[in-house]
Amino acid sequence: MRFNLRHVFVAALATVSMGAAAQAADMYVKARPALTSPVPVYDWTGFFAGVHVGYQWGKVVNECPGGCPEHKIDSFFGGFQAGYNWQLPNRVVLGLWGTVPIISTTSDLITPAGNFPAQLRWAVAGGGRIGYAFDRVLPFVFAGGVVGGGRATSPFAGSEDQTHTGYTVGGGIEYAIDNRWSATARYAYVDMSKETYTIFPGERFGFVSNSVAFGLNYRFGGGAPLVAKY
Repeated sequence: MRFNLRHVFVAALATVSMGAAAQAADMYVKARPALTSPVPVYDWTGFFAGVHVGYQWGKVVNECPGGCPEHKIDSFFGGFQAGYNWQLPNRVVLGLWGTVPIISTTSDLITPAGNFPAQLRWAVAGGGRIGYAFDRVLPFVFAGGVVGGGRATSPFAGSEDQTHTGYTVGGGIEYAIDNRWSATARYAYVDMSKETYTIFPGERFGFVSNSVAFGLNYRFGGGAPLVAKY
């Protein structure tokens, strides 16, 4: 077999070319970003506080000898809220919240002796919530307790105040406008206990209501992008 220098040269050139191609491919794989590389998402962790306005509708629930009809209540309200959120690595957001609505709900307390004013003069609520963060959008549900002050008035015996307790459940959505401000909307159902007012012997009444509210929160923590893996 004759030795052919041209064949040797072609073989050497092919070997060098294959090596260069393999090295280039290896460099591309190393430089290419992984499909599961970290990406920035909004972080809801931190304290927040804000204000809200809303509208409530419901009824005064009466218990009296011989039975008493229920009477509807409706009113606008405003107030303040505050709380704290923890965003977990899986984007579940746990939170604590409290609210102090400024309300002035007056209705007729319908009794066998006549119709008399019944008021829910103040209320405080608080509890927990859980949501799931779609970056800057946070839908959530919540539950908690409520304490409120009721007042009944009789032209024959004056006024009497009682404390009502109960619970609230509901849900809503919050949207982060930027790293510090967020807008929120929510629905709440409230059921407050029936209490005895001695100026109306043998009678008890409580409050049941639904409400929608819109608010604005200022956030003291979080906000900056949180690096998370998908």
